[in-house]
Amino acid sequence: MTNKTEKQVVDLLITMKEGVNHLEEKLSSGEVKGKLYLFADLMEAFAAVESILTADGKVNKVKEEVEELRRCFDIITASYENENFGDVRSYFVFSFQKAFDDWFKHVIKEYN
Repeated sequence: MTNKTEKQVVDLLITMKEGVNHLEEKLSSGEVKGKLYLFADLMEAFAAVESILTADGKVNKVKEEVEELRRCFDIITASYENENFGDVRSYFVFSFQKAFDDWFKHVIKEYN
């Protein structure tokens, strides 16, 4: 992996972290409906990072974190689709953010 690619991964991770913080603000203020696009952007960025981790042979180093974050994405998406907006908000705040932070810390460590 080139230094340029490593920088791009770190930049994407930082952007994702900002996105998580922004989405948390929106959800905390009760804005759930219509915010799925923000969550979809996070899922897309996660898939991109996961693809890079796989290509670099590093995905096994963060396997548990990847699986937990993927599980959180699935639960929140299903809750949103079923219009269980209270569940979306509480699961995001109490489970997703911790899973994301754990994943973020492990991945950033791989690229710093």
